Amino acid sequence: MPKKQTDKSTEQATPSRSPTMNPRVPQTYMHRNQPVHVPQGYLAVGRITGLHGLKGEVKIELHTDFPERFVPGAVLFMGEELVETAILQARPHKNQMLLL
Repeated sequence: MPKKQTDKSTEQATPSRSPTMNPRVPQTYMHRNQPVHVPQGYLAVGRITGLHGLKGEVKIELHTDFPERFVPGAVLFMGEELVETAILQARPHKNQMLLL
């Protein structure tokens, strides 16, 4: 029996799934020699570097070129557990942002 010919140009290749495409595996990149782990579907906009003052402000090192992301009322997800946090107050301070 003759073999059926298939047109290779119309066949679609199945894309291989790389480890970075797996939604459960966080994306990792280096920022100032520190690894930053970002869950799939999220964007790292900053890193907590410390506390500031007596009101409980948090110093954020920016990982974004758009500091307007840190407006009062904006919601951020913090930590590996992705705790939802709303910004009450934001102000620039020495190439960082202070958030309350």
